[in-house]
Amino acid sequence: MNELVSNQIYIASVFIVAGIIIGLLFDFCRALRKTFKTKDFVTYIEDTLFWIVSGFFLLFVVSKYTNGIIRLYMFASLLIGLILYFWLISGLFIKISLCIFKCLKRGIAFLFWPLKKFKNYKKRLAKEK
Repeated sequence: MNELVSNQIYIASVFIVAGIIIGLLFDFCRALRKTFKTKDFVTYIEDTLFWIVSGFFLLFVVSKYTNGIIRLYMFASLLIGLILYFWLISGLFIKISLCIFKCLKRGIAFLFWPLKKFKNYKKRLAKEK
């Protein structure tokens, strides 16, 4: 096989993997949002951070693997990676992430349970006075 063609296949596979990683990052943010309810302002910040991290990640991939040269097949490969991720992996990843985040949320609540009880006790004492 021609060296140029094999290099392009390699770069296409790198961008497919990059699309899968961006899909994972997106679903990670989605699972966090489902587990920890936040205000709209915090959601805007989370969305902005997602796009900034995704943008820097893509800039890193482009600069590392293609020396800054951008071709149409790279965007197509990125899209293929995203589609493959959402078609094959997303549902399972969301379920696993939600389970992990809910367990973490319960663990954090358990750790802060004595503090919450003390705070409620302190409020009751203040009301009785």
